[in-house]
Amino acid sequence: MNTMSEPHIVNLASRDIPNGYELETAVEYPREDGSTLLVRAFYREIDLGDSYITLNHSTRGFEPAQTILVCGKKGEVDGDFRTDQTEMLILQIDGTVQRTEQTVKTWLKYDAIRDGLREKYRSGMAAGLSPDEIYRRILATD
Repeated sequence: MNTMSEPHIVNLASRDIPNGYELETAVEYPREDGSTLLVRAFYREIDLGDSYITLNHSTRGFEPAQTILVCGKKGEVDGDFRTDQTEMLILQIDGTVQRTEQTVKTWLKYDAIRDGLREKYRSGMAAGLSPDEIYRRILATD
């Protein structure tokens, strides 16, 4: 059961695409004044073997949308981590692009966790559950 202090999943969708996947979410977060803040997000990840591209587009309430594109080159693996070289592009509201190049540690176990969550989503949808019910079940089992 959803209470006012918990977020409410309005929409949740996961799709497989060639060499990757897409996620779409719409979540209402309660505010102290009793109103809600709607956060919508679209995320796409494409794995190109030795590199990858992610696209993250989101909005929070009436704030301007933000779009972030990350192009990454996979690096050497050390234990549970991989050292990647990335370029992040943030598309600004004024039409400019903020560029950041960096070396990042990528946690390799994230892929298995993400895939497990996507499978729980698929099985919940197949069982006729709402996105909010799927979310609650994931929270109860993890």
